[in-house]
Amino acid sequence: MIKASASGKILWIGGYSVLERPNVSLVSAVNARVHAEADFAKETMIECPQFSVKKKISEMGEDDKQKMKFLLSVIDATGKYLKAKGFDVKPLKIKTVSDGEFSVEGGKSGLGSSAAVTVATTACILALYGITDKETIHKIAQFAHSAAQGKVGSGFDIAAATYGTIRYVRYSPSIIDINENDIAKIIDKKWDYEIKAVEWPEDFRIVVGNFLGESASTSALVKKVMEFKKQHLDEYSQLMKKLNDANTR
Repeated sequence: MIKASASGKILWIGGYSVLERPNVSLVSAVNARVHAEADFAKETMIECPQFSVKKKISEMGEDDKQKMKFLLSVIDATGKYLKAKGFDVKPLKIKTVSDGEFSVEGGKSGLGSSAAVTVATTACILALYGITDKETIHKIAQFAHSAAQGKVGSGFDIAAATYGTIRYVRYSPSIIDINENDIAKIIDKKWDYEIKAVEWPEDFRIVVGNFLGESASTSALVKKVMEFKKQHLDEYSQLMKKLNDANTR
């Protein structure tokens, strides 16, 4: 059995402007983590207490598949990558457990649980086959997360879950083709993201407030921003430039 964990995040600089290259963002990792376990099994199954799921994939209905979409995307992406690399891909038993900070009275806290579970599970599965380098974990996690969300988002949360507190500039969206079956072609080529570790003050304490009973879908909000871009391109471009100029002063 392999165990791994990945951290949640807080985006301090670059909200929405990070969607466009080469705009910069600053994102910190936090001490709330998602823990994952993976081992070989006779048939692939997922256990996720947070969503009261403990089932073989073959037994899942559409509701369960929607809840587990990030894990299912990771299983699919890692499987395709490993097959392309010549590995004998086997069924898996996967379990994930999230720290309590990721949820607040039934709602989400906004700390990036989907990115953390994606990275932790990707790391576990790849480690079963002897692959442990962070760049490969990061790229496959980016692919899986993007595929699960329909290519929405910049990937800053996946990058932070992999590398910790960083300065981040996104990769070009065209790099990820979610319809490409040979994922190894995508993973093995050079990506144009920029990731630089940032020193965070040791005595800096983060306190996060949440609206109880309220949660938002990041992918849904990003889609609204992209719709605004489509309808008001000039205004959108000017706004993104102003945001990035302010962020880089």
